[in-house]
Amino acid sequence: MVTTNDVRNFVKSESYINLLNRTILTLQLDFSDEEPESQMFNIDAGMINKSNIGLDKLLTLCVEDVDKLIRYVELKLLNIEDDVDEYNEDEEDKDVLIERSPFYKTFLISYLIEYFFLKNDPKGLDGYLKALRIPSYKKYASELKDIYGQL
Repeated sequence: MVTTNDVRNFVKSESYINLLNRTILTLQLDFSDEEPESQMFNIDAGMINKSNIGLDKLLTLCVEDVDKLIRYVELKLLNIEDDVDEYNEDEEDKDVLIERSPFYKTFLISYLIEYFFLKNDPKGLDGYLKALRIPSYKKYASELKDIYGQL
């Protein structure tokens, strides 16, 4: 079982930091150097535990699949921005963006888990998303598979 401290150590590893730095530079993301709140590490530990993927496997991805992971993050971020308007068809229901927060150093963990499933166990992705209680998880899994197919 992955603990909060395991996640703290994971994001301090050389492999993760290298991937994080390359992602931020390549995609020109707004990034915060501040330490995330403890709750963020708790959430990430929970995601990793629900995935049943060992941190060693995620670290391997950080080394072996750097370019594809960065491309996956880029495509997913583009897809997310495109999907926002899909849910706000009525002009009165439009969300107003007040402030866009910078990314924290833990943000890649969810991308790593999704990418791991897409690469190694696409059928397991549905179960993982269901365990996270993602609404319309089958549709979301299909969207992730389409994004992965563009790599």
